[in-house]
Amino acid sequence: MSTQLEDLFHDLDAPEMSVSPDAVVAAGQHKVRRRRALWGAGTGALAAAAAVAIALGTALPNSSSTSPMPAHTSRIALGPLFNGATHDGRFTSTAMGSGDTPTPTPTTKYEAYRDSHGILRIRRLDGSTTVDLPEVAQFKDGGSATNDRNQTVIIRPVPADVTSASVWLDPDASAKSGYSTSGVVLPDGTTAIAFVTDQRINPAKDVGYTSWWTTAGQLKASTGAVADTADLPSTGTSTLRAWSFPTLGSCGVMRISNDGTTGGSTDASADGSCTVDLGLGLGGDEMTFVWMTVRPGPVSNIRAIPAPGAHATSVHQVTVSSGQVVLWAETAKSGDLKDGVFSTVTWVGPDGKTVTYHHDDK
Repeated sequence: MSTQLEDLFHDLDAPEMSVSPDAVVAAGQHKVRRRRALWGAGTGALAAAAAVAIALGTALPNSSSTSPMPAHTSRIALGPLFNGATHDGRFTSTAMGSGDTPTPTPTTKYEAYRDSHGILRIRRLDGSTTVDLPEVAQFKDGGSATNDRNQTVIIRPVPADVTSASVWLDPDASAKSGYSTSGVVLPDGTTAIAFVTDQRINPAKDVGYTSWWTTAGQLKASTGAVADTADLPSTGTSTLRAWSFPTLGSCGVMRISNDGTTGGSTDASADGSCTVDLGLGLGGDEMTFVWMTVRPGPVSNIRAIPAPGAHATSVHQVTVSSGQVVLWAETAKSGDLKDGVFSTVTWVGPDGKTVTYHHDDK
């Protein structure tokens, strides 16, 4: 399935991802839609791949298995995710809504705090009064979620040296809900990211693990997983960066340039392969279309048939980890590529067998 860029972001100085419908990222408090995951962009007061369909047991009721992240007490510099944070745990959601959403919850001020068990919780600020909102889900990392009027508010701890962070949602929930994001710093130094959806979801069922990009360029997850990453030589002045979470079953690609960053991601197929086929752009009619797949390698005898409307382009391979390679290609075009970059790609795998990718099988 091909995915196309929905929103373009020019003002970001930190990596984030922006593609729909399979992956969309928000800059600031802009409303966006996405399938499978929410991303928060690390810029200003606000922060920024598609998710696996399983939540990996991250949503749990109160239990002794919860391990809250400790307060940030070191001298590690705060990453761009927290630029503009007020260090009092407070953040503001904007009223969001469209023709297919309920009456939007008005712009609301919230405050994140730690309860007596060390769990991050949310309260609403109504003028001079505060309303402690009920916890409707608790997560292994010490975060929680609540429902407030027509929206769901999620607070999850992340490290201090973070440029962007994400929370992973069930596909059905993320397909129907827009969101806004905020980087949050508590008075005790705890660093977190808050997500506010424009419709109520079921956090105990729909919310999965969090992941984040560090200032050192690593992509990590609250499960302890660290993504494999590789820079892909790109045309022009931009850089393509591929990433893969083998243990979490997801992968993605981001384009980084002086004008900003866009990208997209998806979940692995039943056979373990992970393929992204999407369009990236940073303004104007010209789009960069990228096809990328993570497979066992090395591979040889690569042959590709361009999709209708796509320019012929070569497929390259880059090693991302022991026994795994990224096969990828990019092509520039004005307008849309509804059928992706390739109709078919074949290659010979490390076992000597021919492997075939069909766009229509995605």
